Amino acid sequence: MKKLLLILMFLFSSISLSQDWEIYATGANNENLYFDKTTFRIIEGYRYIWILVDYQKTIGQLKGKNVLSSKSYIKVDCASLGSKTLQSHYYSLPMGKDLIGSNSNPKDNWHFSPPGSPNHHLISIMCKE
Repeated sequence: MKKLLLILMFLFSSISLSQDWEIYATGANNENLYFDKTTFRIIEGYRYIWILVDYQKTIGQLKGKNVLSSKSYIKVDCASLGSKTLQSHYYSLPMGKDLIGSNSNPKDNWHFSPPGSPNHHLISIMCKE
């Protein structure tokens, strides 16, 4: 229980402090993908980091506003090269400005990205640390 509380405290504190975005890939729809190296952590063998996606076109609407960027907190298992999203936040402006919605997925399934994909590239970077 204490570990869960510490992780939750870290989640909420790190999203407000992170501002050091480094681009790591451009997606198939010309979206820019960033990670914040200052939020990188290794906890009990898993790696955690915040990522940001800046979309060229809206990916939908929340609360009557277009979604133009999102931030996600991900967990990576280097042994399997899998990842899971623990938390996502959606914004109406580029670079994670003007929060319009959030989603927590603590029971989300592991995802395995194909080699050459942006997510696979990020996992490779994280697992070298």
